[in-house]
Amino acid sequence: MGRRARLKYTIYLLFSVGVTVVVLTYLFSQVHPAEVLRMGMGLRREGLIVFLACSLAMSICRLWRYEILLRVSGFNPPRFSLFLVVLVRNFFSDLLPARLGTAIYVYLVTTRLGVTFSAAASSFAASLLLDILAMAPLVALAVWLLGGAVAGGAAALWAGVLMLALVTVSAWALLPHALGWAARCMLARSGLRRRAWARGLLMAALGIRRELGRIRTAGIYGRVFVLSLLIRIGKYAGMYFLLWALLAPRGYGFAQLPPAKIFMGLTAAELAASTPVSGVAAIGAYEGAWAMAFQLLGFPVDIAQLSSLAHHAITQLFGYGVGLLAMLLLLLPRLAVASPQAVPAAGPGRE
Repeated sequence: MGRRARLKYTIYLLFSVGVTVVVLTYLFSQVHPAEVLRMGMGLRREGLIVFLACSLAMSICRLWRYEILLRVSGFNPPRFSLFLVVLVRNFFSDLLPARLGTAIYVYLVTTRLGVTFSAAASSFAASLLLDILAMAPLVALAVWLLGGAVAGGAAALWAGVLMLALVTVSAWALLPHALGWAARCMLARSGLRRRAWARGLLMAALGIRRELGRIRTAGIYGRVFVLSLLIRIGKYAGMYFLLWALLAPRGYGFAQLPPAKIFMGLTAAELAASTPVSGVAAIGAYEGAWAMAFQLLGFPVDIAQLSSLAHHAITQLFGYGVGLLAMLLLLLPRLAVASPQAVPAAGPGRE
């Protein structure tokens, strides 16, 4: 790492730490840590159980989607090992900014499950774009259900939904062409062709392009998109019921927690955590956006602030605990796969 890169990394790290410290300092100046602990300890067990069930269902759907995408490329890794990879991927998603930690999936399936880099990277790229695209109909449904409650900003929200869908579909359509263009640029420069790292990038770009072509011609769009919707529904349903579990002892029932309105608040917090600078391990921007969004949704200031801290603490502790356990199991030698069981690939794809 060069001097300039080290300086940029140091500035970024300091800024991330600053976001976490500033937000948490402000929130804890408004509420006492003991209040957060009491809210967490007093939650309704029924809501916690539903949260855990939804989290499990979400991970199973994510596993199923990866299996479908990898089979298109001719790979069928052991289901239990791939499920562990999913749990580790969920754990790492919050550790790096902009959800970059999810890329740990590519590393694990190539080093532990014997999948080629091109197949792993193409399934990761397809899953990422599908996750983004699946948000469009959910946000549209929430806007429609809210109706007059967002009259002032409905047009902007509808425009945002349309833009999200168009950008995601365009990115999916253009990605193979972008990879082909990058490969042609590298081939056109004789100096790069002689460098080992450039040849590696060239082969990777062509391989990912080939696998994306297979995915596009395999006729699996309907299945993987439905699974992507179920993943999103499972995630936000679990978060909703966990919030209900925290607030029910304080007199909040389902009538006081309209799903569409809560979904918009949860989405605001998730978007804040997905930004390049969201704090250390996404702690900071998430709580700040949550507290602000739920106040705008009409919740008392103390409830918005307390729930932001208690809810995120529970989800993080659960994700970290399960993810660390899955990582330890995945490191066992007997779970490493040198050559996974192959299945027929879905055609040669487009070169």
